[in-house]
Amino acid sequence: MIEFYETMSDAEKVICLQALKFVLLLENRTLKDNEKYLKKKISEFGMNKALVSEATAFKTKEEFIRTVKKITSIRIKRFILREMVMIAVYDYEIKDDEIAALYELGLGVGINQEKINDFFLWVAQGIEWRLEGLKLVEEDI
Repeated sequence: MIEFYETMSDAEKVICLQALKFVLLLENRTLKDNEKYLKKKISEFGMNKALVSEATAFKTKEEFIRTVKKITSIRIKRFILREMVMIAVYDYEIKDDEIAALYELGLGVGINQEKINDFFLWVAQGIEWRLEGLKLVEEDI
């Protein structure tokens, strides 16, 4: 499987990290959880400290849309949105306003609604798969 972050430029990695920070702020998670997740992503992306320091969170949805629109690759835009959706449902819970924000962001950068639906369905299937795996381990004990 292709890891899209390996094909991303440094500027695209910074934008992706900014997007992930933006979603984490929407989620209102604890700072410790945010830092742990972001450190994992920074490691996966192979980002150096200088790039990481550039990656402050977007302040508004409009700022996010303007910046991500600069990326020419629809694949990279989809990768960013996929990562954002995964973060949003990481805790098995997502609020209507978070869903609406992700749709607005995805549509704003040129991803069609059907593809956004596919990301949410994909994540839901992953959650079901993990819960079924837990059930297989725990049942009959």
